[in-house]
Amino acid sequence: MLPYFFEKLKNFSCSTFNLCFLTWILLFIYYDDTYQLLIILFYNNEIYYNLTKLKKETVDNLMKHIAFLIAFCCTSLLAGFSSLAQNADSYTLNPGDQLHISVWREETLDKEVTVLPDGRITFPLIGSVDVVGVSSIELEEIIEEKLSETIPGAEVTVLVLAVNGNRVFVIGKALRPGEFVMNSKMTVAQVLSLAGGLDRFADGNSIKVQRIEGGNIRYFEYNFDDLLSGEVKDSMGFILKAGDVVIVP
Repeated sequence: MLPYFFEKLKNFSCSTFNLCFLTWILLFIYYDDTYQLLIILFYNNEIYYNLTKLKKETVDNLMKHIAFLIAFCCTSLLAGFSSLAQNADSYTLNPGDQLHISVWREETLDKEVTVLPDGRITFPLIGSVDVVGVSSIELEEIIEEKLSETIPGAEVTVLVLAVNGNRVFVIGKALRPGEFVMNSKMTVAQVLSLAGGLDRFADGNSIKVQRIEGGNIRYFEYNFDDLLSGEVKDSMGFILKAGDVVIVP
């Protein structure tokens, strides 16, 4: 049933378009020095309408809310695109990552490669290249420079197909210890959730993260009980890196 204030448009049916669903159209009309709101409603193959006079203050308030909503949506979209771009630029390659490398107008230089355990890839005309620790954007520049002698002005595109090398490891008294691929930036708590959480014998106060940087081994402490108690500490936002080992005693 439709509200009583809707009137049916006589001698007009939209059955030709088979509109058997509810569709609204709202139009603001400025006519005879007054603002009017025209609502057109398609319902069960018939057209209904309602014309209502509005005060100028009401229209102004509506316009302000609509403008705010549009601005909010645009800001959210821009923030999302910015975040995606930042993540793409900041991710650095690791052994095991799969890449698609292509050179514009060079069909023979279109390859899918995997970063080897030693951190290198092999590509035609340039041989072996060390790629660990560089982003896809930086790798494009490296390959372009190495191709400059044989293909001046080469335009290289590097796409990351899979981040298989972006792995962390959980050992000790977790329910499902093992290795896990991080498809985004992850905290200790998030990785422990992938491991099923802690078993009942685990010491949540003594969790450590082992990290190897430049041949040096470093340890970071993490208190899982602080997370459960809701206490906010710097360690709660600790971001893991590829190769980190979460140790649960």
